[in-house]
Amino acid sequence: GADAEAKPRSKEAAEAAKQREAEAQALIRDDPIAAAAYWGSLHDAKPGDPETALAYGEALRQIGSLDKAETVLE
Repeated sequence: GADAEAKPRSKEAAEAAKQREAEAQALIRDDPIAAAAYWGSLHDAKPGDPETALAYGEALRQIGSLDKAETVLE
């Protein structure tokens, strides 16, 4: 039935999401500008999340955007 077909698709979607997350993590580890963009988009989506703010501030610091990093971390 429809449920049996939905489960494999859900598993495939979950695997695809894990793969995208792994690729994103590798990219942000290797490219400070990409890291700043990645964390910036997450910070825009969840501005009150302290872990995201810390990661974004650190990424900004790594690319030399010290004023912006200070603003984010305040």
